Amino acid sequence: MTSDPGVARQDNDYARQIQEVLDELQQMESTVRQVVNLRLKGASLFWCRASAEAILLLRSYYKAGRWNLLKRTATSHLALLET
Repeated sequence: MTSDPGVARQDNDYARQIQEVLDELQQMESTVRQVVNLRLKGASLFWCRASAEAILLLRSYYKAGRWNLLKRTATSHLALLET
């Protein structure tokens, strides 16, 4: 039984792509850990889980350039009140 070189090449490409995704996920996890350590941990800082998650959500919107979207969403109820 001989193996098809095309199939072997596809298997290698798939394995390489999977490894690239895993590397990116590890890098993201490291970045998240770093952000949490730098922004939420410090001397005399104590957070409840809900507050810490809210701060991380706000920071992620800001860093992603979506702050205005968040602001519009948060104040959209005001437009309903004006009508």
